[in-house]
Amino acid sequence: MTEPPGPLLPRHPPSVDPETPSIRGGQVAIGIVAAIVGHVLTIVLTYPKLSAVNVAAQGVLFLVCSVGGIVLLSRRGRYRGLGLGLLIGWAFGVITLPVIGFGLCMQALSNGS
Repeated sequence: MTEPPGPLLPRHPPSVDPETPSIRGGQVAIGIVAAIVGHVLTIVLTYPKLSAVNVAAQGVLFLVCSVGGIVLLSRRGRYRGLGLGLLIGWAFGVITLPVIGFGLCMQALSNGS
């Protein structure tokens, strides 16, 4: 007869590479704030022409945050947290800032009438 299968857990825990620094929370927070500031700047700087110029500025911000975030996150350097923060901050800004803007527009319309 055959032996029963061994445990399904690995025999040795995976080793942590001492060359790879951990992701620091402060760097993630800086990346989030930088991406949200980028969103606010694109809105403020393109306010009178909210159509194609704002879309182009948001597209440039997307490229900077996504490419920069992925490059920083994939490197084994000190700034991995900054890359993660850029990605999180860009996504957070895309979701929340239009909702806030819509609410402010609705409030302005209701106060004006």
